[in-house]
Amino acid sequence: MVSEWNDELVLTFIDEFKSYRYLWDLKDTDRKSKNKKNDAYHKLGLQFKKPKEEIKKKINNLIQSYRGYRRKIKTTKVSGAGKKDVFKPSWFAFDAIHTFMQDVYTPHGTIDTMVSVIIVNYSVAKIINLI
Repeated sequence: MVSEWNDELVLTFIDEFKSYRYLWDLKDTDRKSKNKKNDAYHKLGLQFKKPKEEIKKKINNLIQSYRGYRRKIKTTKVSGAGKKDVFKPSWFAFDAIHTFMQDVYTPHGTIDTMVSVIIVNYSVAKIINLI
């Protein structure tokens, strides 16, 4: 049976689970350590009197919700919306998670493939003395 999570408990939980960086930071060196992660789930489970599986699910749900809101913000910014029209999440937990995860889920730079193709084609043409 899944127990109830009220807003206050969720905010307290977020404050605690942020200290276990390897549970949410994709770049953390301990991210793949099953032992560390299981220990963290166990400790959080004891602290919040919840089963380990429920703790794992709660963390996953919080991160997924956060990513969805971040995506929605990014979409409205890209759409050319004015500053006042950019989506502002009303989800109670967004700011609490955003304080420590804003740098984790940022889009990476992209490579302009057309420029790369032009440079490669130019280089090949130069090598075979077409230019």
